[in-house]
Amino acid sequence: MFLLDEAQWRTLLLKDFPLLDVRAPIEFRKGSFPSSVNLPLLDNEQRKLVGTCYKEKGQNTAITLGHQLATPAIKQTRINSWLQFIQQNPHGALYCARGGLRSKITQQWLAETGVDYPRIVGGYKAIRSYLLTRLERESCYPSFIVLSGLSCVGKTSLLQQFSAHLDLEDLAKHKGSAFGALNVEQPSQTCFENALAIKLMQLKEKYRYPILVEDESHLIGRCALPKTLQCIMRQSPYIELTAPVEERIENAFRDYIENSTYPFELVVQHLKSALTKIKRRLGGVRYSTLSQMVQEGMAKYQRMNDGSLLCCVIKMMLTEYYDPMYYYHQQKYKRKPLFQGSAGEVRDWLMSHSQKESKTLSRLGKELRLV
Repeated sequence: MFLLDEAQWRTLLLKDFPLLDVRAPIEFRKGSFPSSVNLPLLDNEQRKLVGTCYKEKGQNTAITLGHQLATPAIKQTRINSWLQFIQQNPHGALYCARGGLRSKITQQWLAETGVDYPRIVGGYKAIRSYLLTRLERESCYPSFIVLSGLSCVGKTSLLQQFSAHLDLEDLAKHKGSAFGALNVEQPSQTCFENALAIKLMQLKEKYRYPILVEDESHLIGRCALPKTLQCIMRQSPYIELTAPVEERIENAFRDYIENSTYPFELVVQHLKSALTKIKRRLGGVRYSTLSQMVQEGMAKYQRMNDGSLLCCVIKMMLTEYYDPMYYYHQQKYKRKPLFQGSAGEVRDWLMSHSQKESKTLSRLGKELRLV
């Protein structure tokens, strides 16, 4: 049996090697890593019983109770699941909360089957502490280029054409606006921070020069950007992507209705729920009008495949709600874009090797290469 120190498990994180998390499911949901798989030694109830016993009667009694709870059948089931994971991921490692009893027992049980699998020193707590430090440091990455623009101009689509990019919405599992919830659960704030820290580490390891990132507000759904990252993004040079309102309407219709990840019968509920979230900002009259138009528009779209009324809703939302907010923030921070243009023009500008704005930007095309 052997242990992995910080330098070794840092390499595992950078290369996205799967990690075996033997903590209880409730701990895993609160905070985990993108490549980790939860195959617990104790389930939630067993963990609670052992924890209570530990507080009241001490470690030895708690260990005895843990072994009593792990009946031969349960023990074998646990071992079988771990062995299957190890067979699929021979170069990974296992951990518990602090690299203590649970991971030691897991390692011992595996050793009894002839399998020697590494255990991470300090467990989840050590990795989490390390990532918080790196998140603060990597958020100060000196070479971000922020991709800005009005809602639905196609920022995410353009962003993903470049390998050297940071997709915050993908990490947060949310498109960013009140309507941006996907048909998947968002990660906890802790999970989001862990994933962000690892991604920033990987980007810095791979790219020396500017990383393209989409302009985001403080909150992406319920996930909050770290303050340090927010500050550096506001101070970074930015490019403004533009598109005619007709194109933006098409983008929104495709992303939020045609290609919605929700079952069709839930799309209306999702859209109306999103409207309710911004009811106060819309005002009572406008909210009522839009809500009724959504109801009628979705019925018309389902019955006749006619999205014209929904497109009217989208146009109103863009021009009367989202656009004024964008212009307000642009004036508030008083920034001037390095470049402004359509998707094709911005792409060509980014790929150019002859920028004169700064020495950094003159190398931008070499690093922001297409996928």
